Amino acid sequence: MEDINIDEFLILLNLIYATETKIDESNVEFVVKLADRFNMKRILDRAEKWLNSDDNDDMATHEKLRLSDQYHLELLQLNCLSSIDSIEKVVEVKKSDSYQFLSEEIKDELFDKMVKLWEEGKLAA
Repeated sequence: MEDINIDEFLILLNLIYATETKIDESNVEFVVKLADRFNMKRILDRAEKWLNSDDNDDMATHEKLRLSDQYHLELLQLNCLSSIDSIEKVVEVKKSDSYQFLSEEIKDELFDKMVKLWEEGKLAA
């Protein structure tokens, strides 16, 4: 376990044992990564709940979408995709650093979203 940062692992343990440690933007990425690695469903659920909450409005949709895709957080993925309701938001995801890490399935979903927006007249032809 040489590749695990001890401080990050201690935060994970504090989350498991119901201390006052909370998931926030500063720790959510490594908490999800470690919880996934050690198959900690309860911690993944807590992280997904936090990611879907109003407490993290500062986190970009493309970052949430990347986490949802990488760690199979289905509810978060649905919420992210449903929040992309304009061409500007699709372009924002496409131009982000996160885009290269998205699966082909998510990229297909984004393409389908663009087609739907075009059909609804929300895209310039």
